[in-house]
Amino acid sequence: MSSDPVIISHGVSKNYWLGEREQYRALRDVMAGAFRRSAGQQRQELWALKDVSFEVNEGEVLGIIGRNGAGKSTLLKILSRITTPSEGEVRMRGRVGSLLEVGSGFHPELTGTENVYMNGAILGMSKAEIKSKLEDIVAFAEMEKFVSTPVKHYSVGMFMRLAFAVAAHLDSEILVIDEVLAVGDARFQARCLAKMGEVARSGRSVLFVSHNLEATQALCDRGILLEGGQLLLDGPTDEVIDRYRRLSGVTTKSGDAVALDDLEREGGRSARFVAIEIGAGSPESDERSAASTGSVRTGCELLLDITVEAKKPIEVASFGLTFGTEGGLMLLNLDWGDSGNILKLEAGVNRLSVVVPHLRLAPGRYRLGLRLSNPVTTRIGSGAIDMLDPALVLQVDPPADSLTNVQSASIHSAHDCDQVVVHQGVGSVVEGSMTVQLNQPPV
Repeated sequence: MSSDPVIISHGVSKNYWLGEREQYRALRDVMAGAFRRSAGQQRQELWALKDVSFEVNEGEVLGIIGRNGAGKSTLLKILSRITTPSEGEVRMRGRVGSLLEVGSGFHPELTGTENVYMNGAILGMSKAEIKSKLEDIVAFAEMEKFVSTPVKHYSVGMFMRLAFAVAAHLDSEILVIDEVLAVGDARFQARCLAKMGEVARSGRSVLFVSHNLEATQALCDRGILLEGGQLLLDGPTDEVIDRYRRLSGVTTKSGDAVALDDLEREGGRSARFVAIEIGAGSPESDERSAASTGSVRTGCELLLDITVEAKKPIEVASFGLTFGTEGGLMLLNLDWGDSGNILKLEAGVNRLSVVVPHLRLAPGRYRLGLRLSNPVTTRIGSGAIDMLDPALVLQVDPPADSLTNVQSASIHSAHDCDQVVVHQGVGSVVEGSMTVQLNQPPV
């Protein structure tokens, strides 16, 4: 691997004017634009990228991570020379092969073979080079039976296989790939990862964008995190992914705090969830602190410190906590109101201390939802005061030991010290229970 970078991005920025089309304008267009400005219509400037600087060395696999709208695709288009930066510069050494959109450069009326030649030419391959690699490209895409068929009859997966095969077999020094794993079955995704690993081992550089964090972690040596068009972090892939998960509301360790104010929600007028802090402990310990250390594990005691702001004093019939799969299947629903309890929120800041004594969830990631409503309900709408689903995605790690016993628990009211026995919440798979304590901070 050479120490000389093959890509240098220095202060790269890209801005767009919202509502403006890039086109040739006639005299009438200029006059119409002047009239719109005189009528008080203002153009809005959007910076898709702002002062992004980094380097990529030869043979390095760089993962580019960020939420939707963070600027990932804009950066790849600049690196692929599809568009130019508004400010800054990019210096690149070597030929670039790009796969940014499914089927870009493919003509629906042409056959698979004809599109391989045309797409290869667009990527900079000579006719002789394409001819020498045609069999390998078709075999990799597993398209032998369909190469003589017009691609308009292909499925999206077939399109993707052929497009990736062409780009992957280009003898480029730099390979730029955007969400190639978003389409295709597990077998094809494994072939893509293996091919990209092969490309990297041959000394070529790969820039890889994907929301598949496991694939990014397995493939990439290093990562950069974009947020709002700016470079937030550049470092080892594990650190970048961990920062991204925290930014996206995915918690991995107890002690994590997640702001909830900006999340999409149902309701949120008279009272709203504003923050949640995660803690974990042993179910056999009397110590309960959201600042406890260690991972959230199967069988552990899950501690939640939830902040709720109310505009005025309000009585809430339902304070609910739900756990579900990332696909949206509800596994467990727990509710303070199941026993007829009323949650009395004061005007201003309220803090709810919630304990799930034994977390009966297998290792993995789960949607955690929060609900305030009148009356008791599990559905969006129907009396919602504030509902977040998900409020965050909780990472549950394997158990540290063989904690498998699940005991019954109760809900503890802060208004008195009585223990009120309630039936356990039941979801489609999991049973469980929780305790709740309402704490108003001192005035």
